[in-house]
Amino acid sequence: MFFLSILAVVIVAVLVLWIINTYLPFDGVLKKIFNTAVAIAIIIWFLQTIEVL
Repeated sequence: MFFLSILAVVIVAVLVLWIINTYLPFDGVLKKIFNTAVAIAIIIWFLQTIEVL
């Protein structure tokens, strides 16, 4: 069950990121910064969830 909840959160985060990237007009540099920030936030959240950090 733990794995499924982590997978669900990651899928929702990727889906929201895809929707934002598709429907909101961002500059290319700003889009890269935003995507990188979201990816880092997901990685940090994942590491805290499995109690590495």
